[in-house]
Amino acid sequence: MCTIFQGGWGLAVLLLAIQLHPLPAAVAFWLAYLNMGILNSPHSTLLNAEIPSEARSSMLSIASLAGYLGSMLGSIGLGYIAEHASIGLAWGIGGAVLVVSLALYWKIDLRQAEQRTSLPDTLTDAA
Repeated sequence: MCTIFQGGWGLAVLLLAIQLHPLPAAVAFWLAYLNMGILNSPHSTLLNAEIPSEARSSMLSIASLAGYLGSMLGSIGLGYIAEHASIGLAWGIGGAVLVVSLALYWKIDLRQAEQRTSLPDTLTDAA
């Protein structure tokens, strides 16, 4: 789910980058925020499932801090690009980063799939 909605979020931002009129831009912006909103719950579930309970509080705090720092640095950098180049280019770079970052979710999904397929072998070996 995270991979799908991360990709949808990035594609909606890329769509926003090429808009020249207010109505299609508003629709693309709405789609971006819709995907971002849907992504929050599966992302939180994934974090809670992947982090061991004894480290969960600290790791969730670090993840939150990293998110805020990334948002701040991204806002500064993309704001500079929007001011000195174009707003469309800034949206395009942001969308590209979002699309590329879905590879992280995909990697987690592949690792979890490997663990699911190796689980029956482990149970058979133990018996």
